[in-house]
Parts: sequence; structure tokens; C-alpha cells
Amino acid sequence: MRTFILITVLMALFGFGIHADGQALNNFNFEGDGARARGMGGAYISISDDASALTWNPAGLIQIVDPQLSFSFDLFMPSTDFGLDYPNVTSQNTSAIYDDNKFRLQYATFAAPIRIKDHPFVGAVSFSTISSKYDYFEANPDSGFTDPAEPVNLIQRTDNRLNQLRLGFGTNVWRKLNFGAGANIYFGKGYIDTSFFYHTSYMHPEQNVLVNVDAKGFVYDTVTFSGFNLVGGFLWDDEKFAIGATVKTPFWLTQEHVKHELDSVYINNVLNGELVRGDIDEQDKERIGVPWMVGIGASYQVNERFIMASDFEWRRFGVMDYRVHYDTILSNGDIEENYVESNLNLYNGYSLRVGGEYTFDGGFATIPVRAGFAYDAFGFRMIEDLEFEWVDWSDDQPDSLIQTMDPGDQITGYTISLGAGLHWELIELDFAFEYDIRDTDIEGVDHFGTFQVAKEYRTPRISLNFTGFFR
Repeated sequence: MRTFILITVLMALFGFGIHADGQALNNFNFEGDGARARGMGGAYISISDDASALTWNPAGLIQIVDPQLSFSFDLFMPSTDFGLDYPNVTSQNTSAIYDDNKFRLQYATFAAPIRIKDHPFVGAVSFSTISSKYDYFEANPDSGFTDPAEPVNLIQRTDNRLNQLRLGFGTNVWRKLNFGAGANIYFGKGYIDTSFFYHTSYMHPEQNVLVNVDAKGFVYDTVTFSGFNLVGGFLWDDEKFAIGATVKTPFWLTQEHVKHELDSVYINNVLNGELVRGDIDEQDKERIGVPWMVGIGASYQVNERFIMASDFEWRRFGVMDYRVHYDTILSNGDIEENYVESNLNLYNGYSLRVGGEYTFDGGFATIPVRAGFAYDAFGFRMIEDLEFEWVDWSDDQPDSLIQTMDPGDQITGYTISLGAGLHWELIELDFAFEYDIRDTDIEGVDHFGTFQVAKEYRTPRISLNFTGFFR
């Protein structure tokens, strides 16, 4: 019986993990691109003097003199240490690690100066993978998560990514004051694939008979993403000192799901219930109200070789709305419509980023070196008092698991970054290394006692950036 509840607890926790961890698709930290900026910790709002300016502060585009093409590849290595302290499990404080390596085109952009009625502009277009979630988790009798007498196997794979197409421009509006604006188109796709099998035996509390339960099932959930918003920015550049500001408009980020399910439960070797959805598509549409985002930054050119910068970005997550509209296509062809609206009850989020760059003359090339640090306060919260109550209904109703929870502390994390480059007249090669660190905790109680789940996220990322100039 405890394994029966454990598998339900694990699956519920993974469901919370998608929405509560603040990771990947749901952290909404839509920061910019480029190995130079990333190597400086993302402190780039007041610098933005290359093609990546479109992704940080479009006002900085006007600083570009020659057309340039830039693209970056990432080696993305997410790793999560999942620790579970669960009562009556074979081994306490067990843990599992799921990780993956992904090599991807992270960003590509083209920017070029133009003149409209003899007024200078710089236009740009870019593509970015702004958020990715890659997870793999497996629990089995050998992992320590389950009792060998009650084997359970659970496998969950997640592969989602959110992309962004940007179009924008920058221009000078008055003396040293520059202005820029852009449009952001969000799109992407992915899947969540879950399968499980378990066996358990228990004495029925009322009928005092031995009950053997065998169950298996899978859920395959395909996801597509869409959205649109605008961004505007200002940049005041006084040679030694610069100040920048950006504003991103709110928008609805839409996630559309199509699910296929198959669940079978045998009690005492008799098929007790089978839910076959292999030929039934459960479709739902989630719309997340991403709020206003405001960023400010300042930089100081210490000398011709050394520059320092800092940024602060605020995100009004506390007012985010969450709407779900889903249609269930039944086997007889009827459509069942549902609509739910709620507030996500998040904290307002913010990022604090600092960084610097020092340039050496290497003789054969100019060699910049960089370092940075970023602190992120995500909108999502830890989970406290997550309670699972097993309800044994009357004979004509199936048993069920009721869950309640309370929000906990705000989830935070930080990133350490380093970078370097080799710059020639027409070609620039840049490198950045980032190491993201974030921990989350879930505490609760179920039928057998208290439990605690700890997730430690460690994500190294290596970026290689090429920029070519057309003169």
C-alpha cells in the first residue's frame, strides 16, 4: 500500500516541479544573448553595442557602424540531484540524478545601418532559444525509492524549448540619447513522456482481506508555445558613463497540450478498471499572463581597456493570471469543454547582474577577458505542508488521493560566469562559461508520515560566439 501512495506522491511532485520550481519554461527570465554579454553576467543593458543589443536593449543598436552577422552555439548540461526522505522506504534520504547534454544553436542575429529620410537607424533581426527544459527521471527497485517486495518503475522524460524571433531598430533622438524598439514573437514545442508500473499488496482496512494491485500506464503530452509582445529602450551614453533602461510589455504566453493516455489496474489478477485514451485526444490550452518587465543598467568606462557594468531587472509576477481552456474529445465524438481561471500566487521577481571586461593587446589579436555574477529571485515559491490524504470512498466510488499545500519561501538562484575572446578587424570569436545554481525544497505529509523532497539544480553552459563584419 505504501508503494501505491509513493508512486502517486512522486507523480504529483513531478507535476508540481513543472510549475513550481521556477525552472526553464516557467522562470520567465527572458534575458538576452551573446557570449560577450553572458560572460559579463548579463550586465549589458547600458552597453549593448553589438548585434546582440536587440536582445538586451534595442537603443544600443545605433552604436553599430558596419553590418554584422553574429551567432552563438551552446553546450547546455543541465543536471538535477533529486533527494527523497520518505517514511518506510527501503533506504532513507535516497537520491537520483537525472541530467542530459544538449548542443544547440542558441542565437543568431543580423544588424545593419540604414537611413530613412536622411535620419540614421540600425535595424536588426534575431532568433533565440530563450528557455529550455530537459529532464529525465527514473525510479525502480534498484534505486532505493521502492520496496523490492512492492516494485515500482517510473520513467519521465521532458524535452521542451521556447524560442523567440525578434525584429527591432535603434536610433538617436537627441544629443547623446538613443531610443530603440522591437517586437518579440514567441514559439516552440516539446513533450512530456511519463510511464509507470507498480505492484503492491495490502490488507483492506474494512473487509480484512488481502488485496493485490498491479497497475501500468503512460501519458504522452505534446506541447506547443506561442506569444507576442513589444520592447522599448533608452540609452544615454556619455563616453565614460552610460545609463540604459528597457520596458517589456505584458503578454499572454500560450501553451497548447495534446495528451494520450493508457491506464490499467488489476486487482487480484482481475481487470478492475481500464482507461484507454490511445484513441482519445485530451486537448487543453493554458494562457499565462506574463506581466510588465522593467530593467535599468549603468556602466562605467574606467579606461580604454576596462569597463564595469551592473543591471537590475524587475518582473511583476505577483499579478500573473493563469487561464486554462481544454476540450476533451470523447470516444463517441462529443466535445467536453472546460475553462478555469486563477492567480498563480507568485512573488514579484527580480535579477541583479554585475560584470566587467578588460581588454589586452595580444599582438596577433585583441583579447578581452570577462567575469560576472547574477542573482535571480524567481516568482515561484517553495512548497510547504504538502498533504496527501488517502480517501476510501464507498464501494460504488473509486478510492482517491486528496492533496493540499501552502506556499513557502521564494525560490532564488545565482549564476557565475567567465568569458574571453579573440578579436580581429573583420571577425570576433567569443567564449563564455556559465554555472547556474538553484535549490528547491518540498515538505509534506501523507498516510505514512512526513516526507521531504530536495532538488539541486546545477547547470553548466558553454557558449561559442562568432561575429563577422561587412565593410
